[in-house]
Amino acid sequence: MKNLKTILLASVLTLGAFTATVFNSCNPDACKDIVCANGGTCTDGTCACPSGFEGTLCETQSLSKFLSSNNTAANYNFSDQGGTSCGNYTGVFTTTRSAADTTRLILTNFGGFGATTSVYATVNGNSMTIPSQTIAGATSNTVSGFGTYSSGVITGSYTNNDGSTTCTYAFTWTKQ
Repeated sequence: MKNLKTILLASVLTLGAFTATVFNSCNPDACKDIVCANGGTCTDGTCACPSGFEGTLCETQSLSKFLSSNNTAANYNFSDQGGTSCGNYTGVFTTTRSAADTTRLILTNFGGFGATTSVYATVNGNSMTIPSQTIAGATSNTVSGFGTYSSGVITGSYTNNDGSTTCTYAFTWTKQ
């Protein structure tokens, strides 16, 4: 009987030691020393960034790559290829950031419609979307499209409907 008590006591002590070891050897909080900027949240040591921000700590505004190196307006040479029926256009347009929206980029002289015309695009990482909209300053032209940024060049396509004809343009825009 004494052996049974000894075995039970040893078992309980072993189980207690094992439990204490498991509970005390948990991994420390991986987010303890990580501060995610701009409303990002840390999970398992990695920041999940809100829309409009990127980087290890969500410290970079996504649309900054579409602007000049000091985050102000940037000029792009554009080459919009619409083919035989729609024409091809080249020129310069300007990108600026929207004061009200961290994901919005303003494109002035889009498609060569003039210095008083603009459209907006939303930026998510390296992608840019031009939602369907009437070109500000051009009463009858509706555009929509998308593009991808890589090393100072945006490539993609957009459609332009002038009220009677819809043209699709493939574009290459190169930052000056």
